[in-house]
Amino acid sequence: MTVFLRVFALVALLLAGGLADARAAEVRAGIHDDFGRIVIEWPQPVRYAARIEGNRLIVEFDQALDADPATLVPRLPTYLRAARREDGGRRVVFDLRGPTALAAQTFGNSVVLDLSRTAAPAAAAPAAQDAPQVRVRVGIHPTFTRLVFDWPRRTGYAVSQADGRATVRFDAPARIDLAQLRADLPDELKDVREDSRAPLAVSLPAAALPKHFRTGG
Repeated sequence: MTVFLRVFALVALLLAGGLADARAAEVRAGIHDDFGRIVIEWPQPVRYAARIEGNRLIVEFDQALDADPATLVPRLPTYLRAARREDGGRRVVFDLRGPTALAAQTFGNSVVLDLSRTAAPAAAAPAAQDAPQVRVRVGIHPTFTRLVFDWPRRTGYAVSQADGRATVRFDAPARIDLAQLRADLPDELKDVREDSRAPLAVSLPAAALPKHFRTGG
């Protein structure tokens, strides 16, 4: 009887230890004010690497994850579209719903992944060959010279003056015949330049504050 109890106690200890080692990691997620959080709580410390590639969050562990990450998707619907395990559970892939930033950290045995929205990439400006051609008409008068930009559609603009030059900047890209414009301008204004830092910006020497207005469309 004594031997049996001792063997039983030893077996119980071995089973208890085995169950502790085999205890599955727990996964949970929640929405906060400006981010979504994924927590993977392991029974022991784990090494991992997390990164975002395109529209996917990829997390790789040095041991297999038994928990199903798909259960997190309905808890973070604004960030996740789907989730799955790969490589026998050592890799977890989350499909993201949009541009997302990642902040990863550990607390004890827990791996914490915070997801936040990032601005969508700005739309690329139309290629120069796709931008409309804008005709620039020049009128030379006794006391002033007038430039008329004939846009095919209504476009915002701004006029400024600095360092002895007047600059007009438009909100939309366009093409102008700069050589023809120089030929049409009087000698004192032929140093006209196109500024590549804006969709369309033209600057020219100006000794006085330019006046400007819009007419028609």
